[in-house]
Amino acid sequence: MSKVKYFILVTCYCFIFICNNVLFAQKILDPIFINWNKLTFSSLNKQFINAEDSVEKFMWQNRLSSFKSYLGIESEANLNDKSIRYKFLQTILLNPNVTEQEFYVIEANESGSKILLRIFVLYKKTKHKLELIRYNFESQKWRRKKVFTIENQNFQLPLISHRIKFGNGFNYDDIVFTKFKKSRVVESEYFLYATLPKVSGINSIINYTK
Repeated sequence: MSKVKYFILVTCYCFIFICNNVLFAQKILDPIFINWNKLTFSSLNKQFINAEDSVEKFMWQNRLSSFKSYLGIESEANLNDKSIRYKFLQTILLNPNVTEQEFYVIEANESGSKILLRIFVLYKKTKHKLELIRYNFESQKWRRKKVFTIENQNFQLPLISHRIKFGNGFNYDDIVFTKFKKSRVVESEYFLYATLPKVSGINSIINYTK
């Protein structure tokens, strides 16, 4: 076989391999991305409906529209494989060791003169310990920044039970708290700023990594 034919053959095999991997990834990630969005928007809509006054209702309405912009979608059923959330799924869920685990994801973007896009992932390491991994979104990629071992937190279900009355909480930014189990989104709750208590395990985790 000539070198040219060999090169063409290898190139074709590589192309087929890449295409199959892309299709496999889409088959796994597309439904997870859509379902994750649906559950988060369900939380947003419930909070909007149950808002206690016009100010809080306005804030939830604002979050509904701004979160769609953040994801780059017009409807919760839309797919956007360029979105920040989708890129995060690509970062962690294509690892077979991860897909079999139960873990939590905390989306906690930090506001300020410059918005810091960050995600915290929590895995159960032992009965009493959690592995906490912090990711930052930099140069259009999610980059693993730090790994911590912390005391196990009791994240009681449903996740919305962590919420307290708006204005009484101690979180300074909005937070989305999601539970995954075997590549399936179990729950996803949106917490407006000032709706998580000071003793919340979620707040403790975010403050621990500062």
